[in-house]
Amino acid sequence: MSTSASITVQAGAHTPGTAERNNSSQPSTSNSSANENGLHDYLRNTGEGKIILHSYKTNGNLLLKNIRAKLTRLVIKRERDRLLKNVKPEDALDSFRISSQHFEKLAQDIAAIFEGEQPNTYYIPSTTNNKIRIPASGKLWDHFNYHKNVLRANGHLRKSTTENTVAVNISQSEDGMLKWLETDVEPNEILEQYWISTHKARRSELMVKQLSVADYIAKYLCLQLQSGISMILKDFNLLYPKEAQLLYDKWSTT
Repeated sequence: MSTSASITVQAGAHTPGTAERNNSSQPSTSNSSANENGLHDYLRNTGEGKIILHSYKTNGNLLLKNIRAKLTRLVIKRERDRLLKNVKPEDALDSFRISSQHFEKLAQDIAAIFEGEQPNTYYIPSTTNNKIRIPASGKLWDHFNYHKNVLRANGHLRKSTTENTVAVNISQSEDGMLKWLETDVEPNEILEQYWISTHKARRSELMVKQLSVADYIAKYLCLQLQSGISMILKDFNLLYPKEAQLLYDKWSTT
C-alpha cells in the first residue's frame, strides 16, 4: 500500500429546514434536510431507491422489514462511496468514520422522507449510564460497522498498531475463530460458541497488548452492536461464575 488517508464525514453546518408533511401517498418531498443533502433525489435516481419508494407507496406508506433493510444498505453504500470517491485503490485508510452528528442527520432525513419511520430505529448515539458506557446502536450504525470491518478484512483499512506489535500465543483454531469474530455476528449460535471458546485467548490478548477499551470494542464487531452487552456478560460469567450466580439470584427475587 503506497499512502494512507483518514476520512470522516461531518454533518452540514447549516440548520435543516422544518419538514412539512403532506397527505398524499408519495414520500415527503418538502423543504427538509433530506432534500438539502439530496437523499430523496438519490433514492429517486437509483434502481434500488426506486424499488424502495415504490414499495413504500404501494404498501400504504409503510416500509416492510426487507425494504427497511434495503434502505439501510443503500444509505450506507451512498456514504461509503462518497467517502471513497477520491481514494486511490492502492491506498489504505488510517481511519474510517462517520460522525455521530452525521449519523443523527441521516436518521432524521429518513424519517422526513418516510412518514412513520422513527430516527431512533436507524441511529441512537452512545450514552453513559452510572459510569457504564452504552454503545451506539441502530440499523445505520450496525451496517456501517459491517462495511468498516469488510474494509479492514480486505486490507483497505489499516489496523491499529497495537494489533500488530505483540504476539499472543493462540492455537490455529482459536486464530480462525478470532478472525471470524472480527467481521461476523451471524448465525448467533456460532457467535456464542466462538466467543466462549476464545475467552482465554481474548483475555490474554487484551492484557499482553494492553488494548484500550475503544480498540477492543472496535476489533470485535459484536461488541459494537446491541449483542455486545450479552457477550460481555458471558465473559463476566466465565471469570466470576460464583458472583454471576449471586447476581442472577438477586435479580430473580426482585
